[in-house]
Amino acid sequence: MTTVVITDDPAVADSGPSADGAWPGVLAGLAAQAGAPLDLEVAADVDAGLVADPGSSSFAELVFADVEHSTQLVVFAESSFDAAAPADVQQGAADAFAAVEEAAPDALVVMVAPWRAGASTTAPDPELRDAVRTAAAGAEVVVTLVDPVAAGWPTEVGQQELAELLHAELTPLIGALARSGAFE
Repeated sequence: MTTVVITDDPAVADSGPSADGAWPGVLAGLAAQAGAPLDLEVAADVDAGLVADPGSSSFAELVFADVEHSTQLVVFAESSFDAAAPADVQQGAADAFAAVEEAAPDALVVMVAPWRAGASTTAPDPELRDAVRTAAAGAEVVVTLVDPVAAGWPTEVGQQELAELLHAELTPLIGALARSGAFE
């Protein structure tokens, strides 16, 4: 399954295109062991985000640069929301989802909702989670929202643990789509 991971996670950006040792690479290994191998591409830029600072890439821009028509799964995971306004986050998420619809209309999108992924990040405002949820609900493309706060994920996770948490969320989804023939 051709998969593009779009994130601002510094560990992923530092790991390079293979994402070895970072959660996307670990996730791909877990998926392969479970019989659902991912053809993984990573679009990681520490300055990117749903709402990008001037001179930085938005997640929508990363979609246009890295997602191809044949892409079957796009995973968005932002680790830092800093002072982003909920309305801007909602628009940025809507733009990112619309970019996937344009670039790969048959792709499935997974959006990891805002959460505190580590000690160095601040807990995002609950309104940001609502903004992402609203954008996902209004998207033309199918968006599966993974809400770490609602799921009770811990706030300080390493790359291995994050991959395991996402794998648990994605495995049933990927398996059901593969059995349906959606990716043939």
